[in-house]
Amino acid sequence: MPNLDGFQLTSLIRATRLNSRVPIVMITAFGDVETMRHEYKAGVTFFLTKPSDPEELRGLLLSKRSAILREKTRYVRLPFRTTVTCLWGNEQSELCSLRISDCGMLPESSRGLELGEEINLDFTLSAGHEPLSLRAKVVHKEPPDRIGVQLHGLTSEDQEGC
Repeated sequence: MPNLDGFQLTSLIRATRLNSRVPIVMITAFGDVETMRHEYKAGVTFFLTKPSDPEELRGLLLSKRSAILREKTRYVRLPFRTTVTCLWGNEQSELCSLRISDCGMLPESSRGLELGEEINLDFTLSAGHEPLSLRAKVVHKEPPDRIGVQLHGLTSEDQEGC
C-alpha cells in the first residue's frame, strides 16, 4: 500500500467508534509469529497468508458469518412508532418513537433533555409483549426536537420482538 501499511490502516479503523468491532481480515505475505502479534495488536480479527487459498477464505468467512451479520445488523434502524413515557429527575413526558435499532431509539418531542442525560423509558414493542421499562442515555440531538437514545438492559428476547 503506497501511503499506509495494513497495520496503520487497521489502527485507524479501530480508532473510530463505528468500526471498533468490525471484523478485519488481513491478507499478508508474512506468516511469521512477530507479524501475527503485530497484526493482532493493531486490531486484526483474522489473517491469511499469501498466496491464499480461496477455500480457506471461504471457510473463514462461513465460520464467522454470524459475528459478521450481527455487526452488520447492529446499525440497522427500523421504523417504529409507539408512545414512549420518558422519566428523568422529577420530569415526565410522553414521546413518540420514530425508529428503533438493536441498541437505540429515536424519539421526538424531547422537551429539555440534554446530551448525556440518563432517563427511564416505558414502552411496548408490539401487541402481546409485556411493557418494557429501560434505562437509556441521550447520545445525540437532532433538530428540531428529536433525540437519539442508547438503550440499556434490552434482552435478546426483547431484541427479537423488534
